[in-house]
Amino acid sequence: MTPAPGQKPAPLWNRPQQAILLSLLLASAAMLTASLGHGRHWSGNVPPAEPSRVEAFSEKIDLNTAPAVSLQRLPRIGPALAGAIVRERNAHGPFDRVEDVCRVSGISDHSLARFREFVVVTSADSGTP
Repeated sequence: MTPAPGQKPAPLWNRPQQAILLSLLLASAAMLTASLGHGRHWSGNVPPAEPSRVEAFSEKIDLNTAPAVSLQRLPRIGPALAGAIVRERNAHGPFDRVEDVCRVSGISDHSLARFREFVVVTSADSGTP
């Protein structure tokens, strides 16, 4: 429909419809940006280890003897988690298996998978893995 001369054409979408459309477009853009930037986390794949933090180790880190400073060199282990590992070990005794580190609050099976290849648990009796 053509407007009369001197008259503004009617908008294709009214204000509420425009607001809804804008909201949907912004939400879609945010989701797309998030999936492009963090898609590896959504896929369930474990990201590769951070080589810069672990390449200095020629041997695996022993969860039963390593100080917090050494534990912090593991991927995704910062000062808080390193301290929690040491406190757990001191409070409840040595870990029997590498998987036992998951009893530390903040370490899940998923997070263990990120540093499992860099750690070992030695037996308190023999000193061997």
